[in-house]
Amino acid sequence: MNTILRWSIILMFSITLIGWGGTSSVSALSCAYILTVEDAYAKYDGVVIAQVKEIQQLNRQNSENHQVVLTILKSYKNIQQRQLIIQENSTWGALNGPSKVGNQYIFFLNQKDGEWENPLCGTSKKVSELTSVEYKFLQDKELALPVQQSVRDQSLPSYHWIIAISSIVLLTLSIVYFLYQKSKKHRKSDE
Repeated sequence: MNTILRWSIILMFSITLIGWGGTSSVSALSCAYILTVEDAYAKYDGVVIAQVKEIQQLNRQNSENHQVVLTILKSYKNIQQRQLIIQENSTWGALNGPSKVGNQYIFFLNQKDGEWENPLCGTSKKVSELTSVEYKFLQDKELALPVQQSVRDQSLPSYHWIIAISSIVLLTLSIVYFLYQKSKKHRKSDE
């Protein structure tokens, strides 16, 4: 009987040690409930409808986050720019996450250390899942965004600088050449 008791104690002790060692990296996240759009609007720092343009992996050690580059289509709270980069958990994202390139979402964002993040258990979801009542709630809260420039308009300033610098260089070379020719004629007439 002592042998059985001894092996039982050893077995229970071993299972306990394995159990403690295995739980050090395990974590759980449970979202108690999903907020309504009205409650989420009040809770979060920024609210936008945006299209996911690009997803970039972060080079931070032990980071499960990635950066999501957004093109803002409509803004309802605290964000007044056309492009925005947010942080998002790459293994889960919000309740609908992680975000996928090309999809349009309503993002309920928090600002943390000067960066925007799509928090775990956030209320962000695909735009197609918004109800007419939710749209109506947001309708009078829309903020003005700057006029979006076309790709051609955005590339023009760099061409303007090239043209301006080239013109200045050409003008300078022309003046130097003209003065050289004039001094050359002046020397010939002196001889």
